[in-house]
Amino acid sequence: MQTFDALYDQKMKNGRYQLGLGFLGAVLNLLDGAFFTLIPFCVRFIQLDHALDRSKAAFLNSVLLSGSIAAGPLAAFSLNYLGRKFTITFAAIVGLSAGAMVYFCDSFWSILVVIGVIGMYDTTVISCLMLYLVETMTGSHKGKIIASVYSFFSFGRLFGTILARFTLSPYQQDGWKMPIFINCFILLFAFFLILFLLKESIKYSYHKKRKGQAIEDFNAVQRINFPEAYLKANDMLISQDDLRRLSSLAEVRTSSQADMGPRHSTGYYLLQVSLFLISIICSLYAMIIHTLIVPNIMGTDSDSLNSNIVIMSGELIGVVLMVLFIENRHVGRKRIVLWSHALMAVSFGSYALFPQLSMVVVMYVAKVFLKTALSTSFIHLNESFPIAMRDKVVMFVTTTINVSSLAAPFLFDAALSFGKEYVFGLATVCAIIGFLANIFWISDLERPHKKAFEDMPVDETMNTMIAEQNLS
Repeated sequence: MQTFDALYDQKMKNGRYQLGLGFLGAVLNLLDGAFFTLIPFCVRFIQLDHALDRSKAAFLNSVLLSGSIAAGPLAAFSLNYLGRKFTITFAAIVGLSAGAMVYFCDSFWSILVVIGVIGMYDTTVISCLMLYLVETMTGSHKGKIIASVYSFFSFGRLFGTILARFTLSPYQQDGWKMPIFINCFILLFAFFLILFLLKESIKYSYHKKRKGQAIEDFNAVQRINFPEAYLKANDMLISQDDLRRLSSLAEVRTSSQADMGPRHSTGYYLLQVSLFLISIICSLYAMIIHTLIVPNIMGTDSDSLNSNIVIMSGELIGVVLMVLFIENRHVGRKRIVLWSHALMAVSFGSYALFPQLSMVVVMYVAKVFLKTALSTSFIHLNESFPIAMRDKVVMFVTTTINVSSLAAPFLFDAALSFGKEYVFGLATVCAIIGFLANIFWISDLERPHKKAFEDMPVDETMNTMIAEQNLS
């Protein structure tokens, strides 16, 4: 059935605006990956500087995720009522504030606040940005583009390990502040891009009944992408007549399909939200455990930091696999995550059973499938729900998984008290539970029963529906 989303996808073509948006997304994902990697190393050195016990160190690691307790609900409200642009801009300001605060940290509680602020920034800006990308990008390669942008989280993880290697070794008192300050300085550059480049999500404006703004922003983006003459020659601008036509089409659709009922029930969507929660929580637990293994088991000496650079490079292989298969009509999102959890369980489980294996090799292989599982899960999450509920679902899931992950550092510490094999066994259990949840996920390979009908141009669709109504 023809909708504004379908009209958008028909007329909008990726151009300079989408290129700039992709660049911005790459920078922010790079910083997100770097923060996620650096904090466990910083906490380890904070523990030494301030003579903290293991429970306080675990608490500091969990605070990075606890920022979502406040940020998640606020971001969901802001996304729905204030818009995508405002939320992303404000989140960047929150991140910048961490850079200003970091040099005033001289106590455990002030450090706690800074790490919490970084957690609020990470939770909000990346979740909102990926939602914005899903609503803005178009074309047959949309999935690959979004996956490529999200892959810069992996480059950020690698960047974070390199930054840790050259700013934290050899270590000096309060040296943990330097890598955080460097990241916030890069974020300042991204902030100006957000401020001057980003427009409100066009689909969001339309679905919030701000049709005038939707038309204005749509045509402004098109004029950034292509010359005016090209746009008019190819009918790539939107007018009020297009929206009136959609309204008429909606009336015909309502009268002719009133007896069909909703495609999916509320219970169905609640089930899918629960399955996404279970799967992503398990992936995130495995990611946190993987991240904590290096400074707490392998060590923080130069050799361990060098090994960590090798391990983190496995994310780049994960990116390649994701981009290769995410649009494959025989594989798709669901199967990528399903297979990744299975192979992740095999890699972690192999060390739990055979500790004589090389930990670096096992960690490298696990990192490949951690990347494909977690990144593809978030992409599939953003695409699996109607736009009317998408922002609420994404922020609810993101908030819930981060809040639930507060326990991950403590579980890691408990498993480590029994031995390093138990740490790998815990990661294996997480991967297996995620695999079981994936089995019941909605499949992106399923196609609506009227797909060909939905792909018709606006005029052809409307004429076909009216003809069908007259015949009946």
